[in-house]
Amino acid sequence: MPPKVKIPIHVFTFGLASIPGVAYAIYWSRNHENDEQFEDKLKQNYGGNIQGNRDKRKEMVIFFEAMKDPSANKEQEQKMMQVLHGGRGEIKRHHAVDEKLYGTEEGVEQKKLADEKQLITQGGKAEKIKTRKKNKKRKKKKVNDEINNEKSEMKTERESQMLSLTQSKYVQNTAVSLAAVGTLAILTSLISGKKGS
Repeated sequence: MPPKVKIPIHVFTFGLASIPGVAYAIYWSRNHENDEQFEDKLKQNYGGNIQGNRDKRKEMVIFFEAMKDPSANKEQEQKMMQVLHGGRGEIKRHHAVDEKLYGTEEGVEQKKLADEKQLITQGGKAEKIKTRKKNKKRKKKKVNDEINNEKSEMKTERESQMLSLTQSKYVQNTAVSLAAVGTLAILTSLISGKKGS
C-alpha cells in the first residue's frame, strides 16, 4: 500500500483561502482589455470631455506663462489690472468736484471746514461704536461662559458615566473569571477523582 500523504492543516487552509484570488487573476488575464482597446473605448464614450480638458490645459499653460512674463501678453495684463481695480478699467472719482473751487483758497478753506465737521460727527459716532463694541464683547463673554459651564457639566457627567461603566465591566470581568476558575476547579476535581477510583 502506498504511504498516506499528510498535508499540514495550515498549508491546506492557506491553499483553500488563495483559490478565489487565483481564480480572479486567471479570469482577469483572459478577459481584460488591452490599453489600445481601453483607449478607443474612452475616446468613443468621452471624446468631447477629453478634448475639452486638453484645450483647457493648453489655455492654462498659456495663462501661467503670461503671468511669469507680463509684458508678453498685453491683453491678459489689462484684464488682470481690471480685476485689481474691481472690474473697472481705471479708478474713478466717487464724488463730484466743483470746478469753481478746485485749486483756490476758498476751496481749501471749505475743505478744512468739511473735514472738521466730519471729525466732530465721527467723534460722537466713535463713542457710540465703542460702547456697542463693549456691549457686544460683554454679551459674547457671557454666552461663552455659559457654553463653557455647560461643557464642563457635560464633561463631568460623561466622566461619571464612564467611571460607572468601567466599574460595572470590572465587576462583570471578575464574575466571569471567578466562574471560569470555579468550573476549572470542579472539572479538575472530577477528573482526579475518577483516576483515583
